[in-house]
Amino acid sequence: MQRHEYDESLLESFRYIQAIPGKDVRGQLIDCFQLWFHAPDDKVQVVKSIISDLHNASLLVDDIEDRSVLRRGVPVAHSVFGVPVVINTANYMYFRALEQCHALQCPESMNVFVSELLNLHRGQGRDIQWREDQKCPTQEQYMQMILDKTGGLFRLAVGMLQPLATSQEAVTADYVPLINDLSIYFQIRDDLLNLVDTDTFHLKSFAEDLTEGKFSYPVVHNLQMTEQRMNETKQRDTRILSILMQRTNDVEVKRYAIEIMRQEGSLLHTREMCREYLMRSLAEIEKLGGNPGLLKLIGMLDQKLVELDEKGVLLPDRPPEAAAVS
Repeated sequence: MQRHEYDESLLESFRYIQAIPGKDVRGQLIDCFQLWFHAPDDKVQVVKSIISDLHNASLLVDDIEDRSVLRRGVPVAHSVFGVPVVINTANYMYFRALEQCHALQCPESMNVFVSELLNLHRGQGRDIQWREDQKCPTQEQYMQMILDKTGGLFRLAVGMLQPLATSQEAVTADYVPLINDLSIYFQIRDDLLNLVDTDTFHLKSFAEDLTEGKFSYPVVHNLQMTEQRMNETKQRDTRILSILMQRTNDVEVKRYAIEIMRQEGSLLHTREMCREYLMRSLAEIEKLGGNPGLLKLIGMLDQKLVELDEKGVLLPDRPPEAAAVS
């Protein structure tokens, strides 16, 4: 197949976000799995390029869908270049990633590419649908959305590279349970940091998920607790849901919502879920024979949560049972 000649003038908005480096967790994840795979270096670089292009292109679209203001500490691309330009550029990059995957000449990698992009967009679609319909998912539905949305790109990174491994043991090993546990840990951790981490506020904006009206994991947990309590006491409490519906930029209102979730134990519960999926991930790594690089990456990600533990900022001032609205 003849390679497409790209028009660089159409990629300016993509280069804009590409020039502001993120954490590159997915690239580091590929390096860690390479300790098991021993795939050819040139193939590894192609897979890294595909994942990087897909991730950055998806951020361009996400910021439009979420009405975001900042990305990585600078104005979002569509505020600079306009919505039509950014949508087209993001789609252009999706298809460039497809072209790169096709060039690997590996049917298994192509199958993973198609399957996981479908999963990723299903997960993103559900996340948006809940927000727009103002319908809170169950915790189980939220976990499935994570497996589609966050897990999709994680499985895509590993799944494209696995068929190219030179280690026969790695080709046949089942890494999906590990990747799924890592994706849940990563997303729930991100949901928590969005509400309480000052570094995240500088890169985006203060508690951006509340302004978006997003049903993040702490919010889902709190709303389910509130519904149960209302059923028992017959007393109405729609404070968190009402604040979400406002899509407010008011910092004090968002601080109030966060404080409700702290006092009612939702922030602490989210931290405990992070710990549970961290331990599950570590058990899977051990089962697969160990991976020092992956352990180091997970430890780096978890350090933020350890710091929150040390500061005690997630703990309610009183037991959650006593924090119920009277």
